[in-house]
Amino acid sequence: MKKAVYVVEPGKDMKELVGCWLERLGFSPILYSTNGEEALNTIAKIGVRIGIIVAAREMLGAPVRAIFERAMEENPEVGKLILTTSSNFEDIAEELESIAPFSVMCPPPSFGVFKTLILPLRNRL
Repeated sequence: MKKAVYVVEPGKDMKELVGCWLERLGFSPILYSTNGEEALNTIAKIGVRIGIIVAAREMLGAPVRAIFERAMEENPEVGKLILTTSSNFEDIAEELESIAPFSVMCPPPSFGVFKTLILPLRNRL
């Protein structure tokens, strides 16, 4: 079974932008959820394996952490890219220590930066 890229992002515009970038770079399949609860339910229903998770920092509550943990159980090398509105990486480094290693994309959103961060994760699929 091919592993999926899972995008967990509450904002419609950002979710569409990230999806467009992923498609442009040839990633598939791509699954989308607006919150962690929805993502966990989807994973349980269709039994998807996750290769890369792209998640908004504000989504990193218990359900999204559960997604990271489940993905890491199946695939310890799962790629993790966090989208944040904070331009200060130090603000979130300690908060995310339990899911390390991960990459962070700070604002403003840029295809060039996204591509630089996501392409090295392609081998996780």
